[in-house]
Amino acid sequence: MKALNCNIIFFVLCVVSYSQVSQAGNCTTLLADLMTYAKGSTGGDNNKVQVFMTTNANTPDFATYTNIFLDYKPAFIFRLIPFPESLAGTANSLISNRKAVMFPNGPFDPLRPAKTTLSLTKNAADANFLNVSLVGWNTVTFKARCDNGHIYGFAPNQSRPSVIQLYDLAYFKN
Repeated sequence: MKALNCNIIFFVLCVVSYSQVSQAGNCTTLLADLMTYAKGSTGGDNNKVQVFMTTNANTPDFATYTNIFLDYKPAFIFRLIPFPESLAGTANSLISNRKAVMFPNGPFDPLRPAKTTLSLTKNAADANFLNVSLVGWNTVTFKARCDNGHIYGFAPNQSRPSVIQLYDLAYFKN
């Protein structure tokens, strides 16, 4: 009887673990959930998805920080080119190689931010990824993974292609 109870407990734990892992890695499901939330409204305004984006490079002198609010953007066609639905927004990024004049030992200069536009779209080829497009201090599009409340991926720095950056996006329904 004890062996049967152990087998049942083991089976239940395996099923629960598998369902959590499969949900954690599915970016299409995550993006659909965030888009559904952003399409909704509270008091006449659309809901926004808040993203804290940090980047770090394989060099000791570069990191960025961005706090951005994403809105739902429906799919559209422009000059016969289809554009998919997305979550997108624009904000200012703080960059570590822009030191504050008043505080030269500080990590960022809040008076010299870089305008950044971020867009998240579905990756049609693989549900385990989503596409992240960034326009601003570094213009890049890359495939990102989704896991444990983070969207993350790697891409080269536009101005220094040998520098590979880690992009980490933590998201919140705001």
